[in-house]
Amino acid sequence: MFPRWLLRRYDLYRHSFTLSNGSSFNYSRLTVPCCRPCNEAGERDLEGPISKAFRGGYEAVMRLDSRTIALWCLKIYYGIRFKEHALKRDPRRPERGKITSRTDLEEMNLLFMVLQGIRTEIVYSIEPWSVWIYKVKVPVDPAYRFSFADLVDVNMFSIRIGDVGIIVLPQDFGLVRCNGPGDAFAAYSDKELHPQQFNQLAADAAYLDILRRVGVTYLTSFTTPPEVHYTGSMSARPWREWNVEEYCRVAAFISKIPYERWHPKPGLFWNLLADDHGNFRNIPIDELPINPDPNAVWKTGPDRAP
Repeated sequence: MFPRWLLRRYDLYRHSFTLSNGSSFNYSRLTVPCCRPCNEAGERDLEGPISKAFRGGYEAVMRLDSRTIALWCLKIYYGIRFKEHALKRDPRRPERGKITSRTDLEEMNLLFMVLQGIRTEIVYSIEPWSVWIYKVKVPVDPAYRFSFADLVDVNMFSIRIGDVGIIVLPQDFGLVRCNGPGDAFAAYSDKELHPQQFNQLAADAAYLDILRRVGVTYLTSFTTPPEVHYTGSMSARPWREWNVEEYCRVAAFISKIPYERWHPKPGLFWNLLADDHGNFRNIPIDELPINPDPNAVWKTGPDRAP
């Protein structure tokens, strides 16, 4: 699922991560079944260009087409969802079912079809995803140069590799990117972000998916090549009202920065991206911890703006 070149580059063979049910997995063990033709096409047509681009850093990744980047991210995202279908949501209460249910997987049929684009052409009236790519400051410690974020029941995936950060909303048909909320993401496309600022943008994307109260509709045509036609959303106002407390819980989960720092008191919210006048905060790489220890001494906190 996570490609071998990435495991080697960041020595992830020695490291594990924890899923929402408490299961710990070594990165190299997170695999899903794949037929030989699909695997070979993925290695040749997807992992080859992607790994070469990441060796060149942000500028090289920006030269890739958005479809290649999206397919690569969606391959990892769907693979995690598929793996979760084999795991209990709560091992102590098996009656709660799997982390990802069969119904959840069936609702990702669009993604399953999209991923066939790795080995064959698929025509879209509108690409089914929203994708943003950011330049990110590189931590001195190589152990902190890779991270990813993935929330159960939320259609958002983010990954940070070296000086590149990518955020994907897998199946919103550009609903965020092409509407009002997209302006907030575009505003930082020419900035160099602290990894925790990138995490805040990932939290913004995840929370917009949580707030989305309507679906998008599409039609598929199994012609040669197959076609996917976006037919619109079901409301002129697709998002419910923003809730600061709820949002800060998402930001805390993704950033590992305690909730109390994001939301120190009612009516206050810690914004790492902009000051009270809307000016971008240029945060030095050592100003915020990348993988915070709750007991660590912070240079920056909710009571001391960067």
